[in-house]
Amino acid sequence: MVLFKIVFGIVMIIVLSTPSWAGDLNIPNEFTAGEAAVAAEVNANFEAVETEVTDNHTRLTSVETTVTSKQNRVAGTCDAGQSIRVINADGSVVCEVDDSGTGSGDIESVTAGTGLTGGGESGSVTLDIATGGVGSTQITDNSITATDIAADGVGASEIAAGAVGSSEIADNSITAADIGSSAVGSSEITDYSISNSDISTSAAISASKISDGPGSGLDADTLDGINSGSFVRDTGDTMTGGLTVPFVTYSSPVTKSVVIPAPAFVPYDETVAYTKGITGNGMTSLTSGTGYFLAGIPIPTDVTITGLELRIWDDTTTGYGRASIRTATGDVANSTAESTAAETGGVKTIASGTIDEYISDTNIWDYYYIRVYLSEANPNLGFYSVKITYQTNTP
Repeated sequence: MVLFKIVFGIVMIIVLSTPSWAGDLNIPNEFTAGEAAVAAEVNANFEAVETEVTDNHTRLTSVETTVTSKQNRVAGTCDAGQSIRVINADGSVVCEVDDSGTGSGDIESVTAGTGLTGGGESGSVTLDIATGGVGSTQITDNSITATDIAADGVGASEIAAGAVGSSEIADNSITAADIGSSAVGSSEITDYSISNSDISTSAAISASKISDGPGSGLDADTLDGINSGSFVRDTGDTMTGGLTVPFVTYSSPVTKSVVIPAPAFVPYDETVAYTKGITGNGMTSLTSGTGYFLAGIPIPTDVTITGLELRIWDDTTTGYGRASIRTATGDVANSTAESTAAETGGVKTIASGTIDEYISDTNIWDYYYIRVYLSEANPNLGFYSVKITYQTNTP
């Protein structure tokens, strides 16, 4: 019991010594001297003391935090012409020059210079750009762009005569809308500078607008310096003298033919007896045996042989005649025209197949020739002529 009183007394001393701004302590139970103390009541008193002590601790912590971040009394000052811009936590200050007021500068007046208006010797003064105050000397070269110029802000009166040349105008930027009516005359156009590409295909140019005078490059009466009377029109005109044409070609191949008569042929074997077709009925025939007759081909080079025909008299029961175009290496393809045995009817024309043999300046040396063969000696078997058909691009 004595120990309890000592402890309780210490607690009361701590509680009673707490400053007045601390929380109030309410003791739920009181005890009388000589009275027995109940443990639960004593514990309740201790719990009340514990709660209040915890509360006071929280309050003290808050006070310590507040004291740490407090703003000290302002102790700093600024010079004349300056003002306080910032107050620090420790009371010091940061100064700046006054925005207005008499200050301590040494400017006594403001005078408007060239192109400006305004100014003054006291108080607040302003400067403005005077009307017409900005000229070429006030503008940096090449510093003005299209965004600095108002729409329609530049007219003819703002441009000095001769100030705009071709180097100041973008290529192909001038249209008809930019050129005044009748603004472009002959004095504005360089001589001989207009070409076909400058004239619209739909432009109607009358004869009165075209001059064939000196320097125009035109002469209505001549072509390449030759008078019109020297030309022959394609129809209705005649000419005298010779006409020399160095080379002529057809626009498309032309079909021509040549006939080689029987008297132009010679026998392959000189011992062969034959009747040459220059007498009687004009037919060449054999009087004995069989044999070949040969003849050259009288056609130009750069042609294509397309056909061969044999004009023959064949009225025999067993004989036949054959013609072909040959070279040193043999018959030309499809160039054989041959009658058959036991022919009747006398004179007939026998055609070969379709030939496609091109004769050039080179292969003419392959020696093309015509060969006619008669299978027997018979007065009813002979030939009159051979016809060659060809195509050419030259006359």
